[in-house]
Amino acid sequence: MYSNLDAERIRHGYTEEYVAEKLGLTRQEYLLRSKSGSFLESDALVLTGMYRKSFEYLFF
Repeated sequence: MYSNLDAERIRHGYTEEYVAEKLGLTRQEYLLRSKSGSFLESDALVLTGMYRKSFEYLFF
């Protein structure tokens, strides 16, 4: 759903499992949130910090 989010994950060389672990999720939970667009605010804070990108860039 969020192409920039996926692009940044790949650009940084992170696996889905790695990102899920950083969020405290299983890979399946991470994929579900990615597809549905239902990330929590706490997830967004972790992801913007990991990728050093703005919320707007990653999620719009």
